[in-house]
Amino acid sequence: SGNVYVAGDATDSVIVDFPATVDAADETHNGSTDGFLAKYDTNLLKLFGTFHGGSGDDSFNDIAVDPDGTAYITGVTSSSDFPLLDAAQSQILGSKDAVVAAYNTDGERIYSTFIGGTGNETGNSIDVDGNGNAFLTGFTDSNDLPTVAPTQPAFGGGSFDAFVSGFDGSGALIYSTYLGGSGSEKGTGIAIDGSTMVVTGNTGSSDFPTLNAFQVGLDGTSDAFVTRYDLSDLFPPTALSEAQQAA
Repeated sequence: SGNVYVAGDATDSVIVDFPATVDAADETHNGSTDGFLAKYDTNLLKLFGTFHGGSGDDSFNDIAVDPDGTAYITGVTSSSDFPLLDAAQSQILGSKDAVVAAYNTDGERIYSTFIGGTGNETGNSIDVDGNGNAFLTGFTDSNDLPTVAPTQPAFGGGSFDAFVSGFDGSGALIYSTYLGGSGSEKGTGIAIDGSTMVVTGNTGSSDFPTLNAFQVGLDGTSDAFVTRYDLSDLFPPTALSEAQQAA
């Protein structure tokens, strides 16, 4: 429709310069850094703008918008009082957790949740499929990250593992997995095309999990990686329907 969506983080110094209170779900800047989301029309007239954060530091790192105009955002928070709604995970478990939130086309919050273990997580990139299922990637140093139907159920090692997590349209966690070897990984990008999901990032693991690999071994201290998932294998239609019903 030609609308423009912006997400990021706002500090005290830009409150006057950033009027985030147009049809805002949260009109108040709460911490030293809050996440924000804004929507503009084709003439760059602001349709809505809102803060989203608690008393700690909050930041949004990526945004995806589905054909209905629903916006999905991911990032990181240190706020135990980060604003939640229909949360799959209702408590922050580490000093920093990744966050996922969804807003409808009018700026109303649909769901908002933590995702993380007792270590630290950051959500770096998010995308959405045609059924309103949002998938994010980032990195974690937790050995107890919540997993659902994981392709890799355990932390691989090193300082960080990449992770991939998916939420259905109501905010229920439908998939979550580690992705990494004995070195360190960070997931930095994710894209969905039909039933194909591709995750990219960087790895320092000589034993990074590979399959049908173009390049089998680690050539440098840190290499890029590309991992492709078939969503039709992960979520057959009947299994997805059952998950949505359970949520």
